[in-house]
Amino acid sequence: MVLNINLPTRTAPIIFLDMLVKPISIVGSVISISFLAEFSYLFLRSRTGMALRAVADDNAASHLMGINVRRFIAFAWALTGLVAAIGGIVWGNMLGVDVYLSTIGLKVFPVVIMGGMTSISGTILAGLIVGATESVSAGYIVPFVIIIIVLMIRPTGFFGEKDIETL
Repeated sequence: MVLNINLPTRTAPIIFLDMLVKPISIVGSVISISFLAEFSYLFLRSRTGMALRAVADDNAASHLMGINVRRFIAFAWALTGLVAAIGGIVWGNMLGVDVYLSTIGLKVFPVVIMGGMTSISGTILAGLIVGATESVSAGYIVPFVIIIIVLMIRPTGFFGEKDIETL
């Protein structure tokens, strides 16, 4: 069974500052920016985000502080599924769905590592760098060269936190 979900956009490009822009690109950008703002608020300003970060940091300590760990882990997985579904719908409408869609993971990996595993702003910066270098070089190998250089200089990524645990 094939499920076809088309976003309600027109197909004719829009002229913006002497550039032709696909309407689906504008819709995808709006959806991405709104999700970025919502997740930034969720993780950095809300009680739910604080609980999610606590559970991610230490399950046992979170449980001892009264956080229902199983509920927040389930919530995190549900949120992950929702974001993946919406991302797949937008990406599929922009570029289509084929067997090479899995190569997007090759683009995501350097972005997350370079930005820092705990930093939203670092991931945005790394995404811009990887996107710009990939469009200039037209290849997958350049982001991996950049990640090696960045990790040699800053092992935690651009804005990653240095976690030192003592036993």
